[in-house]
Order: sequence, then C-alpha cells, then structure tokens
Amino acid sequence: MSELLDLARGLVDIPSVTGSEAAVSDWLAGRLRALGYKVERVETEPGRPNLLATTHAPPRVVFST
Repeated sequence: MSELLDLARGLVDIPSVTGSEAAVSDWLAGRLRALGYKVERVETEPGRPNLLATTHAPPRVVFST
C-alpha cells in the first residue's frame, strides 16, 4: 500500500495543468522504466507528451484519454 501512496503523492506533487504535462510525464516514465516497462513518449503537441508503456506480453488493458 505504501508504494501506491508514494506513486499518488509523486503525481500530485508535480504541477501538470493543461499545457504543462511534460514534467509529470518524465517522472512517470522514469518510474515505469524502473519497473521494467518499455516506455515510448508520443508528442501530441510540443511539451504535451503521452506515454505508451509496454512489456513483452500482449496487452490486456489499454488506458487512453
């Protein structure tokens, strides 16, 4: 449970209002890479990246906004 709270705390501590998502995206990408995910950054607009995090297994869940 502590890891989940650490993740949530890290996410809310980084300002990420519309147009300023890059810092939180970079932080989350680092966390995911540390867990063994392959992370690709997809720029929708300059400074507004989306992340695609995958493993070697076929996807079972996809989150998209």
